[in-house]
Amino acid sequence: MTLTNIGSVHDRLDETELALTFYNQALPIQHAVSDRNGEAVTLNNIGSVHWRLGDTEQALTFYNQALPIRRDIGDRDGEAATLNNIGSVHDSLGDTQQALTFYNQALPILRGNGEATTLNNIGLVHWRLGDTQQALAFFNQALPIQRGIGDRRGEATTLTNIGSVHYNLGDTQQALTFYNQALPIRRAVGDRSGEAATLNNIGSAHWRLGDTQHALTFFNQALPITRAIGDRNGEAVTLNNIGLVHQPPRRH
Repeated sequence: MTLTNIGSVHDRLDETELALTFYNQALPIQHAVSDRNGEAVTLNNIGSVHWRLGDTEQALTFYNQALPIRRDIGDRDGEAATLNNIGSVHDSLGDTQQALTFYNQALPILRGNGEATTLNNIGLVHWRLGDTQQALAFFNQALPIQRGIGDRRGEATTLTNIGSVHYNLGDTQQALTFYNQALPIRRAVGDRSGEAATLNNIGSAHWRLGDTQHALTFFNQALPITRAIGDRNGEAVTLNNIGLVHQPPRRH
């Protein structure tokens, strides 16, 4: 248990190699002493590290080892978490039907935050499949749950997702309404990455509406945040957005 805990601390510090070292020391001990719960936790943790490292095949291998143990010992919360993880891996691989299968297995087990997270995940899959009405239906189920349990970070994510669906549907004013609700929450909970993303979203909405000065204001707020947190992808997106605003119109 102590080895797993040390691994978890390294995991939270993004020291993935050290995290794996401690998890891999813990695992055979847990197996040897028949600590089934601890073994499932560690297998799940190892799977999550591999997933963050981009090794989806290894991630699935460990999640699929954790799942039957969690079912055998009746750990319903853990079972739902692992089902969600497996769904997320399939989702990232573009295997949307498999992702939905696992999310839908997790959903009836979950309550509260976990339920809202899964509803959001299902919504995102439907959105990527082009089924915007279904996506909105799931996002709108997640939102009151997150508000009810005080999950402010999750609430901001869902508001942003709803805004982005409206943006893609061409309903820019509605998108702004939701983005503008998400932004102060992102700031209040200290979600710097989410704040930068939402600032970019708001800037893009203003640009689409032809309000270039407001667009630049929001992009220029996002840029130093992406740099401060080392979000290179977000920085590149923001620089590109600023460039697009400055780009002169094409002559025909």
